[in-house]
Amino acid sequence: MTTRTTANDLDHLAEFINIILELPERTYEIGWAYGRPRLEQNGGSVDVSPRLPKPQLEQWMEAYIAGIDAGRNGRR
Repeated sequence: MTTRTTANDLDHLAEFINIILELPERTYEIGWAYGRPRLEQNGGSVDVSPRLPKPQLEQWMEAYIAGIDAGRNGRR
């Protein structure tokens, strides 16, 4: 059984990024345009990811989180 990625799922991942980077709430957030989300910073003034369908953005954000973790642990 497959599950659908919801806007809430993406919001939770953005919140998690803010937590692990110890940033003020909503520094990273999901912005929407043309029916597609992207990860943004600073109220949409910085585009972090491209606009993608929700499931692909979820995967992109999970990879982004893995990159943060790898950088903190000195892994490549």
